[in-house]
Amino acid sequence: MEFEMLTSGYGLLEAPRVDDLGRLYFSDIPNGGVYRRNPGGNVETLIPKRKGVGGMIFNASGGLVLTGRGLIHWDEKTGHSRDLFVAFGGKPVSMNDLTTDDHGSIYTGTVNFDPLSNDQPIPGSLFRIDPPGRAVKLWDGIEVSNGLGLSPDRKHLYHSDS
Repeated sequence: MEFEMLTSGYGLLEAPRVDDLGRLYFSDIPNGGVYRRNPGGNVETLIPKRKGVGGMIFNASGGLVLTGRGLIHWDEKTGHSRDLFVAFGGKPVSMNDLTTDDHGSIYTGTVNFDPLSNDQPIPGSLFRIDPPGRAVKLWDGIEVSNGLGLSPDRKHLYHSDS
């Protein structure tokens, strides 16, 4: 197997996704930004300075749904973002990974500390956000939800508690 360096000069890369056109999407956790590398090799900045994006998924209506400081939808046609879920119980939320189910609900977990620091972890919560943005808390006590996914029969949600 051969490896190829696709890009360099970033911090901790996260949330890689590849679309039907072979474009690679990724985020830079500490430095911020959501980027897209085109098959020709050029890298575009899609959302500058957005820090902490640990989860990214393509939206059926176009664009991306992204975590970080709140859950947002980025519209590729307009280049604008709109908030989907940014606070719970009157407090702002930061999220890491995400996944979706067959009904358009999004599963994501909060991060209540800086995982790149030596800070003591503060447990967060796991949420399901149902269209059109109603949040349901499913579970408390998760340090960092990562590797979220549904079982093949779509009956079980799995995660890795980092």
